[in-house]
Amino acid sequence: MKILRFDTFKFLTILFLLKFAATALECSATEQLGGMYEDYSQKLVKSYQSESDTLPIFRIKFDHISSKSIQESVSIARSISDLLAFHASNRPELKPPFPITDSTSQQEASIVSQATPLMNRVHLKKVPSIFLYALGHATNNPLKLNEWRVYTTNKQSFEDLPLKIKEKSTPWFSPLSQNLYATFCFSFTKNQFNKVFFISQIASVSIAQVLENYGLPVQIRWPNDILVNNRKIAGIGGKTDFFDNVSIFINVGLNINMSKYSCNTVDQPATSMMVEKMAVFDNEVILTQLANQLHDNVEILLKENFKTHFLPYIQQHTAYIGEHVILKDKTLLHEGVFLKLNEYGHIILSIDKQEKDFISGSLRRKTSTSTSSASMLPPDEEDPNEKKERKKPTIKTKKYTLQDEQTLDENEALDAAIDFLGEGYEDMGNGRFKSVDSLRQIRMGNKDLLGEHADGPHINFEEYTPSTLRIGKYDRINNLHIYLK
Repeated sequence: MKILRFDTFKFLTILFLLKFAATALECSATEQLGGMYEDYSQKLVKSYQSESDTLPIFRIKFDHISSKSIQESVSIARSISDLLAFHASNRPELKPPFPITDSTSQQEASIVSQATPLMNRVHLKKVPSIFLYALGHATNNPLKLNEWRVYTTNKQSFEDLPLKIKEKSTPWFSPLSQNLYATFCFSFTKNQFNKVFFISQIASVSIAQVLENYGLPVQIRWPNDILVNNRKIAGIGGKTDFFDNVSIFINVGLNINMSKYSCNTVDQPATSMMVEKMAVFDNEVILTQLANQLHDNVEILLKENFKTHFLPYIQQHTAYIGEHVILKDKTLLHEGVFLKLNEYGHIILSIDKQEKDFISGSLRRKTSTSTSSASMLPPDEEDPNEKKERKKPTIKTKKYTLQDEQTLDENEALDAAIDFLGEGYEDMGNGRFKSVDSLRQIRMGNKDLLGEHADGPHINFEEYTPSTLRIGKYDRINNLHIYLK
């Protein structure tokens, strides 16, 4: 009879690596992805799949862009994007090579003629969370080995999430068609699962490299925020699944054409490509560039060494090195000096003259004194040094001060709606009413009044502002759900 030897060290090492893998990619939209989120992701797929469109992302080299002025870069990139979009829409098989017209420059012709499909794209006009939709869709349509896929949407609507999920999530602001909202997913074999630990950092590098092509001074705020001039321009979250293969989900939010006004409504310093460069960018071009860059970087990571190929770039672009910082690690606050990143990309702090490394957490500059280097936060109390969570949106009318998710009886709600719209409002049909100046709108369609979404019968009170991108159009800046008793 054979005696099975239990290698304790090896077992503990595997446990540590699996724990590390689980914390290396954390979902920014939710604190934990339990059964509630998985169930809801399936509901999203059932509700929105009929509205989805599938198109390819092409492999294109944009190396020329960095040597051009911003105006030339945007112009060239747009014309390439338009060419690809035109030929893709007119060729059902969606396969290059594409015909080149007389008006196409030699440079554009060369780039387009070499374009090949890189990954499939699933696009929706609107969805509460593209990340949760991607999880549900990929569960029903599992990734094949080495397959890449990207899910995109024009708008995410945090207010349409179920109340239980909103309570466990950090609110997001996703103005229509101004930014990039995307979830990339791909798979590789389990014998490469040790590469999972670096994927989030590789995503940060990829976004930074794309932004640098447009002359933006990029910094990476450990572990996965991208800053430009000390303002957040992009954020990353993710999830890892271990089934037959390793499946990675990377969620990206990148501010592209978000106005300065909209940036100022966010609960932390924020900026966008348009604000920084005073130019309007093509979201499709940025998506294609990022897809290419991320794909190439992951391919390099799977074949090469993280320390050699990526760590120097990350160290060079990491924010706050040498500064006093506060790191929040679950319920613990750690205060110290940010010394460096180690060979795995972990942060190393000097705390009470001792070096300590951390693999996850959220980082910020120290802005006030602290009495201890590490303190425990009670589970139900906020960190007094951190900016408080954004308050629920409010709207004031002549008679009422309304707050999101407030409950009124039917008569009060209708009276508040009339007061909100003001005199001379117009009935637009289908339960939609608009003020004379088009800056206020009431929506109470059948689905709203029957409570078929958003957790119950409600009326939408919406505020708008003239669009900075679309002449004669308006962008929504506020939407309150007023529930009916």
